[in-house]
Amino acid sequence: MTTLPTTARTDAINLSTDLAQAGTVYNDATRLLDGGLWNTPADANNQPAFLGMHTTDITAVLDDVTAALANPNGVTVSGNAFTLADADTAVLQQVQGQLQTLLTQAPLSIGTGADAAAAQQMLHTTQMDILNEINGDAALATALGANPFPTGTGANNVGFQALPTGSDAADALAAATAPNATLAQIGTVYNAAADLAIGGLNQNNLTQFNTDMQAISTGLTNLVNNPTALAAIEAGEAPADAALTTLHLQTVLGQINLQINDFDAKYATDPNAAARSTNDNLLDMIDIVQNDAALNMAAGGNGTPASVGGFAEMPAYLDNGNGMPGTITQFQDDQPQTNFWAQFLAEANVINNQLTNVAAGNNATAMELASLITEIQNYQQFGASFDQAQGGTFGARFDNELLGGTLQADTNAAVHGLRDHERRYRRGSGGRPG
Repeated sequence: MTTLPTTARTDAINLSTDLAQAGTVYNDATRLLDGGLWNTPADANNQPAFLGMHTTDITAVLDDVTAALANPNGVTVSGNAFTLADADTAVLQQVQGQLQTLLTQAPLSIGTGADAAAAQQMLHTTQMDILNEINGDAALATALGANPFPTGTGANNVGFQALPTGSDAADALAAATAPNATLAQIGTVYNAAADLAIGGLNQNNLTQFNTDMQAISTGLTNLVNNPTALAAIEAGEAPADAALTTLHLQTVLGQINLQINDFDAKYATDPNAAARSTNDNLLDMIDIVQNDAALNMAAGGNGTPASVGGFAEMPAYLDNGNGMPGTITQFQDDQPQTNFWAQFLAEANVINNQLTNVAAGNNATAMELASLITEIQNYQQFGASFDQAQGGTFGARFDNELLGGTLQADTNAAVHGLRDHERRYRRGSGGRPG
């Protein structure tokens, strides 16, 4: 009888001889590794450090594999009995040793020295090897692939979900930076960069990663400045939806540039913040593309989140059993942060009402538009300044929204629209501002 694995963290890490269940926990561990592990602070604002969660996951998977090898007649995959052939047993025995390697290397991987870089590379190689060996065993891969299950990303996973397919070979980089590069070509390089970041970024792989990010930035810049290409992506969308798709692309571009200009450099000075920031940033960009149907299809998908095409979904986190975050918990504000968000939202509502009023043809003199532009710019600076002043876990969690991503793209779009409106007003009034 088929029984899909639970994705509820509190249950998923319990002992099991079901290999799909073990693979679900392994997926969580893989996602935690994107950008690298961090351990300081151990828990801040309800944000537990990734090191402890990763080792908890890997310990659970190791216990499951050990139990399966000790009781081969009790092995199942998605609730269905699975007979271990000699080849399957050999793979699991190899995985058993590799899981122990992950547990040994994980605590050594945090830092800026050569030893930490070597541990990060070992994490990357070992994590990937386990995925390749499980998915390279035809019997195991077939059994795991027979019963995909839904996840919190919106994409279906299987146990020991393979990483997205990408490339940052010379021809892929050239295609992504060509003037008429498609989102799928750009996304191929993005997949390669996200895969490369598994285990962490350091002096040995940051140059390659940064080359990928630069290519993606060039490709997205060309795309957002190409009205013909945008129109092709947004064909069939209502005007408001098309504008939102453009805004999503601009947001991703801002986050790519934030990665290049900020997070990458932090690996040399603050590897804990760099790892947390990069993880949130890389996964957030994937979610933006995957959950915008037009961008999803332009990147090579079918309109719904999946692990195919460019900007493809990584293996998913576990949840709390109700579709809410389980591994990555909700940020718990302190009082100054609560006060900030209250003011931030209140001012956003005021500005939104003013923009709606202008769109209706009211309060649209040159002086009023100039005043509103200044207000929007001040609002953007308010969010960015608070985020920078907070730093730490708050910055690692919200930089990509308040510093160089969502807020920046939103305010730039609003100011651009108001300036277009102002130019039309001036032309309509013969150059005489009201």
